[in-house]
Amino acid sequence: MAMVTISDIARKAGVSPNTVSRVINGNAEYVRPSFSKRAARIRKMADKMGYMPNAAAQSMRSGRHRCISMLAGHVHWGSAFSGDLLIGMQKTLSSLGYNMMLNILPKDEIEAGKELPRIFRENSVDGIFIGIMRSVPEWLESLIADMEIPKVWIGSKKKTDCIHHDDFGAAYDITRKLIGEGHAKIAYMDLSTSAEALDRCHFSVLDKMNGYLKAMKQAGLAPQVIRSPKTLLFDQRSAYARDNLFDKDMPTAVISYDLHFAGRSFLCNAWKKGIEIPGDISLATFAEEESFEDDLKISSFVPNHKFAETAVNLLYDKINNGNKPHKPAILPFDFVEGDTIAGPRRKNE
Repeated sequence: MAMVTISDIARKAGVSPNTVSRVINGNAEYVRPSFSKRAARIRKMADKMGYMPNAAAQSMRSGRHRCISMLAGHVHWGSAFSGDLLIGMQKTLSSLGYNMMLNILPKDEIEAGKELPRIFRENSVDGIFIGIMRSVPEWLESLIADMEIPKVWIGSKKKTDCIHHDDFGAAYDITRKLIGEGHAKIAYMDLSTSAEALDRCHFSVLDKMNGYLKAMKQAGLAPQVIRSPKTLLFDQRSAYARDNLFDKDMPTAVISYDLHFAGRSFLCNAWKKGIEIPGDISLATFAEEESFEDDLKISSFVPNHKFAETAVNLLYDKINNGNKPHKPAILPFDFVEGDTIAGPRRKNE
């Protein structure tokens, strides 16, 4: 079957090839109200005839290659994206005529200095999402800057060109919510980052804890931060939560840094001891998505539903404004009103 050309569409529509070209390529003149009906008719005809634009020719004309790189770390826990985030980003990119490819950052600085420019050049990348938020090499930022490609950091806190959640605000707000429910003995638990690692941790570790501490201080309440002085192995975390949380001075509410480690360690120990949630103790946490444990819907902060779309639009703006620096995009978490928060049944002694 012969390839449909712009001239074929022009003959069928009774207009000039130049008119068809401008309509298909989105020229502003042909999206004005007075031309909208004709433009819609031409586009519909092009679709019906099976017209496929020449991507190479479009790239030459526009200087855009319609390809975005998602740069990930070589360990999965160091990267900022989930399947839902990738799907959301690709959907938004597709609506803008872009596709995304995944690239893995080499471990070695010299190798990365050779490989990344080659990968981006050979794949004609227009922009980069940097999805590495933990164990970020010190040399990465200068390496990316030297390539002068529009970039957006995902889940990292930078002076410009980044998008992340408001961890401090979320922890502050949930602590205030629990205080408003009548809780005075509220603990904050993080089993992922030890005290000895706080000088090199992800910003969310300190922001969440400091949001909690600020709310407790404002309310004149004594804080209780549960954090191991040394790094815990996976099989040590549940026991640490048991030994440091569930004693005679057990709080009436707990805020956990995450659901995966701290939250589930809390739940496991509570159920083993016959402690009712939220009757005996309330739980609020941070999770990747709306979550259930048995018949309990977990009260949790989850990623903002506009995160993927906002990230894509941020990079798209940089691609189209000459790569000018953009102020950080800071999004609130979405809150899931679950079944694990209630007023204290026990006295706040």
